Amino acid sequence: MALLNNKYPWYELVCNSGELTQGDILMGCPVPSLDDSVYKSIRNEEEVSDPIDVKLTDLVILSQACDLLNDKISTVVLCTVIPLSVLGESNQHYSSRKGIEELRTGKTPAYHLLDKYTEEQFNSYFTIVNFHELYTLPKDFLSAHAETIEKRLRILPPYREHLSQAFARYFMRVGLPIDIDKDELAQMATN
Repeated sequence: MALLNNKYPWYELVCNSGELTQGDILMGCPVPSLDDSVYKSIRNEEEVSDPIDVKLTDLVILSQACDLLNDKISTVVLCTVIPLSVLGESNQHYSSRKGIEELRTGKTPAYHLLDKYTEEQFNSYFTIVNFHELYTLPKDFLSAHAETIEKRLRILPPYREHLSQAFARYFMRVGLPIDIDKDELAQMATN
């Protein structure tokens, strides 16, 4: 495992290891893709006739490091990781200076920007953690997949805790059915 020479490096490079912790980025992870036909078969208590599709997805582990280390969980919470350029292609706002700055400063709750890594013949450019796409997968399955990855990144403290905090803010949002009347409240202001 190699660390960058910065005072607070963003990443550690992990090579051929099945050890998992919060902030591990697992590229090309197989994820089952369930469509309506699978749901209908299960709902009607029928055998699923078609094979379940599997897609390869880049994921980051969000489950707490202490839970993984102490075997307190058997399934792991993960979110997708996509290149910043892909987000910008699907939504032009995120290819603009304003949109990129909103990502950098955490003003877009559904996304979290990760820094680039360009060391040791391994390059990962700016990426986005997409909180819209949440998965849980078995820990043993992920550990076996991680062993097959020659080189992968692990987000280090305090950046992995910053990611965790961003996920918590996104997950805990509350939409009120009736908000406080802005105009009425403004009339009470003295200035």
